[in-house]
Amino acid sequence: MKKLLLLIIPFTLVAQNITLTPKQEANWQIKSITPSPASQVPLGEFVTRVVTPPTLLYTISLPFEANVKRLNVAKYQEVKKNQILATLTSAKWVSTQQEAISNAIELRNQKSITKRKNLLCKDEIIPQKECITSNAQLEMAKIKVSTSKALLQSYGADNTMIVELFEHLKLSPIIELKSFVDGRVVNLQASTGKSTTPSEALFVIQKKGALWLESAIEAKRTIGLYEGQKVSITLDSASFDTTIIQLSPIINPQNQTRDVRFAIPLEVEIFSGL
Repeated sequence: MKKLLLLIIPFTLVAQNITLTPKQEANWQIKSITPSPASQVPLGEFVTRVVTPPTLLYTISLPFEANVKRLNVAKYQEVKKNQILATLTSAKWVSTQQEAISNAIELRNQKSITKRKNLLCKDEIIPQKECITSNAQLEMAKIKVSTSKALLQSYGADNTMIVELFEHLKLSPIIELKSFVDGRVVNLQASTGKSTTPSEALFVIQKKGALWLESAIEAKRTIGLYEGQKVSITLDSASFDTTIIQLSPIINPQNQTRDVRFAIPLEVEIFSGL
């Protein structure tokens, strides 16, 4: 039969006085204070990116095929309003001007015919219906000229070129693409000697303005957030106060996040793409 051996080791406790310093005594004391309401609550840290609002991006293109004869700007270059970006040639551009000149000549002739017939109708030399028909044809000629001017403007022609075309019937073999805003070229597809395709974005110009900050935040953390709410953001080395400008009304089913968009004040030096 096995027996259990109980081993007892005697020991003696010795009491000793411990002396604490004032600092150690303060650390042992528990202090309580009345909590005060906070004006701001930390939401967390999130991955975000800086984007350019679409209202600050201006695209310049042509609705017909053309060939770039000369390029006057480079990518990221700052440009001014009405600055010539490039000069191009196109058979469509020439034919459009020819049609506009034809409409201008037709309008001049119709004005002369209508004026003469109105005088004859006034003296009752010709029937009144001929004057009515002539005036209707004059209005039609005016509509054709207005349509031609609108088409030329959509092709990039300025007022000076249009006046020169309709008053002096002078055709221009080239078309000058101009910037219609002050800004910076952020995308450049045109190059010297290149043949462009219809509606191709030859230049994308970014106008100076406030950028956006976009982030996908966990849906449970967006409870209590609302559009127009004041927030404080620290991004990279910049800290600033701003507002929530848009809050997605739907939740991404893949990661259960909501897209939140913040406004970046204009004075904050942060670049798109960060």
